[in-house]
Amino acid sequence: MATSVKMLGNPGLGTVLGAYGSYNPNANGTYIVDTKDAEALTKVGLQYLATFTRYYTTPIAPVASSSSATLNITNGAFPVTVQPPVPQIVTMTLNPPNISFNNASVAVTYLANDGLVTTDVLTVNGTAGVGPPISRLTKGVVQLNSIYWSGLPDGLSMTGYYRVRAQLAVPLSPGAIDVTLNYMTYGNNIPGTATVATSVSTGSQYGCYTVNPIPNNVYKYNFFYTYLAPMT
Repeated sequence: MATSVKMLGNPGLGTVLGAYGSYNPNANGTYIVDTKDAEALTKVGLQYLATFTRYYTTPIAPVASSSSATLNITNGAFPVTVQPPVPQIVTMTLNPPNISFNNASVAVTYLANDGLVTTDVLTVNGTAGVGPPISRLTKGVVQLNSIYWSGLPDGLSMTGYYRVRAQLAVPLSPGAIDVTLNYMTYGNNIPGTATVATSVSTGSQYGCYTVNPIPNNVYKYNFFYTYLAPMT
């Protein structure tokens, strides 16, 4: 009877062929391959996965949220003035524009909770008098590096700000998938609850959680969790 192993493929790899089968990627980039093909497929972009078990305590007691100043949104750099005190979710809030526009974008570069410098490019469409929605960044943010707008039309008047949200992110290894939170406590190991905070734009969670009680600058939070990541 054939046995199989879960492996992670490079982005955009697509279908791979082995001596014992043809393998298609799952939505999260993993492949279920015959163990007899596994070693050979590492040469075409598949990686072995290992299970990691982690315990993480926020280094300080985080606050519920903090925001940058509300400024005019124009093509070019938006100033980075507020940093998350611990890895957290970050969103951009926009106020209603005076004119409608399509296919503008904002590129946000940041150090993510998986240890990688990440750039998310979010497409923004605006309707006059209505605040354009922007999904949160795809990963938890350790440090914001830059925010850059482009494609905004002449004559646009719109203000906005970015916000460090109350949701917390746990440290992960690069390429981590299948994050499972075993339990969360706060303070002196008081049991709390945490639910996955999923990115609307990607459907991915990247180890981000809405916790109860919410951060209030009083408690540290403790997370015990597991995930799969490429073996190094």
